[in-house]
Formats: sequence, structure tokens, C-alpha cells
Amino acid sequence: MKYFLILILLSFVSNTFCASLIVTNGGEGLLVRILNEDKSIWIDTGSLNKIRSNLDKIKKNKEPYPSDIFLTHLHPDHASGIFELIEKNPDINIYDNCMPNINVKDGEIVRWTNDLLLAHEKRTCINNQSKIFFDDVKIEVLWPTGNFKSKNHNLYSLVLKISKNSKSVLIMGDAPKEAEKWLIKNKLSSLENINVLIVGHHGSDSASSEDFLKIVSPDIAVVSVEKQNVRGYPSKKTIKNLMHNINEVWVTGWDGDFYYDL
Repeated sequence: MKYFLILILLSFVSNTFCASLIVTNGGEGLLVRILNEDKSIWIDTGSLNKIRSNLDKIKKNKEPYPSDIFLTHLHPDHASGIFELIEKNPDINIYDNCMPNINVKDGEIVRWTNDLLLAHEKRTCINNQSKIFFDDVKIEVLWPTGNFKSKNHNLYSLVLKISKNSKSVLIMGDAPKEAEKWLIKNKLSSLENINVLIVGHHGSDSASSEDFLKIVSPDIAVVSVEKQNVRGYPSKKTIKNLMHNINEVWVTGWDGDFYYDL
């Protein structure tokens, strides 16, 4: 297992990765796909009850299975599909925060997922010093720092900035307002010139502070959430804040999959 790599260079066939970014309805979770004709990178897997239908969808569209996947954290709505993906591709490269000391108190599915990752040879631990390049697509980890002070999985959710040429997408995972404050203080320049914001924690009240939204100021905000989900996401307050600060708001449960050319 490789720990906290600062820089990873992964070369595809050419030095230009003509990519599309797709935010898919991952059930109550998150699934972001970055792909071209022959390569696919995933951010999270969506929930377990959606992974097979989403795999059927990419098979129908003749998309490749992912060669690389970033798990923002191990909650089931973000990571439980990894069991199916490893079965499809045992050589898949996995990047995550490698949160320590996970046990039964974190929930059985989280523990099983962690046990699977501990045994996976192609796992890389990443933190806010990590940058991964897929030719001209850069994935920069903005948070967490790798210093875990609690068992709050949402707090230490990966925050990723995906950049290609002049376009940038900020993926917040389930990072709460506490992480947003840290980003404003320590990563302010990385929050500038964001075109697309994948909203934190499915649009719940725990994320998307007004100060953070004003600083990021994206062209489009995307909320990944199932329609009529049991948690009632997104919150009315968050949607109101998004619409007040951002020109366009897209909710996958209402509007369908979101497509963006990088």
C-alpha cells in the first residue's frame, strides 16, 4: 500500500485526455464519472442498490469499466459499490483517505469496505498534498490533511478539484461546513475560477454555507441526490442559498444525469 503520495502521473494513449464529466443518479449517494473513449475514472460508486443499474447503463453506452476510482469516504452511499467494481476489475486503482481504526462501531458495511481496501494491493492513501495527473486532467486533493481527530467520516471526506485546461470542477463529497471554513482559510486560491460545484452532503444543511458559496461562485451547482429520498435532501434552506448565489442549480433526482465537457 502506498501512503500519501504527493504526485502521481498516469499516462494514457495520448497526452490529451478528451474527457466528459457525468454526475449520475447514484441513489442517495454520489457517483461522478470522468471518461473518454477508452478510459474511465470514477469519484465514488453511488449506493449499493444502484451500482448494478449504473453498470448496466455504462455497458449499454459502451463505456469502459473504471480503471481508477476515488472514494471520498466509506459511507455506504458513496463506497459500497466497490465490491461489485473489484469483482469486475480486480486491478482497479483505488484512492482514499485511509481513515485509521475503523471497526464495528463505524457500521458493518463501512467495516467490510475497509477490510476489502486493506487487502487491495492497488490502494493509494491520499491527503491535501496529493495531486494525481491523468495526462492533462489534474485531480487535486484539497482536504483532508491526514490528521484524524475523530470518527466523523463526513468531516474527513475527500474534497477534490478536477482541472483540465481552463475548466475546473470542485467535488465536496460529504464535507461539512467545518471543512469549508478550513478550505477558505488554507486553500483559498484553489477555490477560485470554479465552473461546476458538486454540492456537499447532497444539499443537506450540514454543508454549503453562504460564505463558502460566495467565494466559490461557480457557474453551476450540482446536487447528487435521489428524488424523495428518506433523509429529505436537499434541504429547502440549501436550495435557497444555492439559487441566491449561483446562476444554475441542477439536482440529479429532479433533472437527471448531469453532463459537462472538460
